[in-house]
Amino acid sequence: MKERLKELDLYPILHKLIKEHEKLILAVSFVVTFYFQLADYLYGYELFLLPKSGFKYYSILFFPWLFYFVLGKERVVKIISMWLHY
Repeated sequence: MKERLKELDLYPILHKLIKEHEKLILAVSFVVTFYFQLADYLYGYELFLLPKSGFKYYSILFFPWLFYFVLGKERVVKIISMWLHY
């Protein structure tokens, strides 16, 4: 059963990192997400100047969702590990 779950894992590197450094990965992903959301917010009020290279679109597509993705993956790892212990 455990082998089958490993085959189904789409992000094995993230899975391994979460199992080894759970709090660190969550903290880093939160800081990155917070930074880009804050930069986007300040850019909207013209308090923080960003390059004209389309930063706003990149931040909308990836960085604000990074923490929520990692948090969801962490929850799945916890649920699966609890499920395998029963």
